[in-house]
Amino acid sequence: MGKFFQIICYGFLLTLFLYPQIFSQLNQLTLEELCSYSSDIVRVKTIDSKSYYSDTKQNRIFSETTFIVLKSYKGDLQENSTFKIKTLGGTVDDITMYAVGTARFFNNQEAILYLSKLGESNQKFLYELSSISKGKFDISNDGRFVCLRNNFQPLAINNSLGTINISSKDYFELAEFEKLITQLTN
Repeated sequence: MGKFFQIICYGFLLTLFLYPQIFSQLNQLTLEELCSYSSDIVRVKTIDSKSYYSDTKQNRIFSETTFIVLKSYKGDLQENSTFKIKTLGGTVDDITMYAVGTARFFNNQEAILYLSKLGESNQKFLYELSSISKGKFDISNDGRFVCLRNNFQPLAINNSLGTINISSKDYFELAEFEKLITQLTN
């Protein structure tokens, strides 16, 4: 009976621990919520990405990506400044690890990132993506469109005009998307 009770308790504790992570992946955020949760919103270009094995065991691969800020919509990051984020997954030698739900970055890629500050104690990585991959919106190569489906979830936009459901669209005009960000952050 004691072992059964232990298993039930561990299962319950595991559920409590994992529920927020699972919920954040499944919960559909509106653009308004994403804007309010984020400390910084920036248009960036990836200038470098390096993958490496974790320090403790060589069973996890992380990527360290460096960005240059092309435009700042909200927060402390300024145009032409650089910053780094660390994500789970990447390729080292011939081994690739991809974590489902984690954003992937490629050199010279442009995107709009919604970031959350990690705190001042960690000087190397001051930011992380807000709501995992939901905090990244790819910009098309010609710079005219924002990809809305790279995070596998439709996007809803609440604003003064009501809710705009754009779940049937794959792309949104960059100028219109930037206009919405400006409205939602002011």
